Amino acid sequence: MDRQAGLMREYIETSTTYEYSKLHQYMNWSCPIKNEHITADLEKRIQHHINKTQIHHHLIHNKKYDKRAINYIDWIGIEQASKSLTNSEQIWLTKFVTSFYATAKKMKERKLWETSLCPICKMSVEDTYHLITCKDERATEQYKKSTNRFFQHLQKTHTHPDIIVIFQQVLQHNSPASFTNVIPIYTSETLIREAANEQDIIQWENLFKGHI
Repeated sequence: MDRQAGLMREYIETSTTYEYSKLHQYMNWSCPIKNEHITADLEKRIQHHINKTQIHHHLIHNKKYDKRAINYIDWIGIEQASKSLTNSEQIWLTKFVTSFYATAKKMKERKLWETSLCPICKMSVEDTYHLITCKDERATEQYKKSTNRFFQHLQKTHTHPDIIVIFQQVLQHNSPASFTNVIPIYTSETLIREAANEQDIIQWENLFKGHI
């Protein structure tokens, strides 16, 4: 099939007599992808669909994400947010999310280091999860500084006060915690309760990958 498609494309590109179909000028047409009709930016949308499918399969089968989490993650928000990052920040984030970041575990796999133990606590294997949860005093101090900057950002952007309280409670220690368990008892916002439940399904550690 690929060979035939290649021959057809070669014919079209080199032919001086071939005429493209003008059928689309006279009737409505679209390319359906999972019941979504694509009528513009066809190549880009097809590539996006293929990449999205591969990412979802990887997260579910390799990273053990709950299948429900895939639909809860705000993929459009992630794409928009990534555009505000510099090239170096995007590269760092990609490596962190895909576990290709130069942790001790990865460096040992590359045979560049002799040990996979965390160079700070020297107690546990250092992978991307350990980067967040390391209990060494120096690591926890850096964790607090980073989360405090995050809380300040939430306040600066006028985030709902109940959401700020939930994040502060869940992220006060660098240990997994439940979002639904810390919802303020006085809140009447149904959407906040739904979002907290969905984040628990996405999982605590995946918040640090921007999966919210």
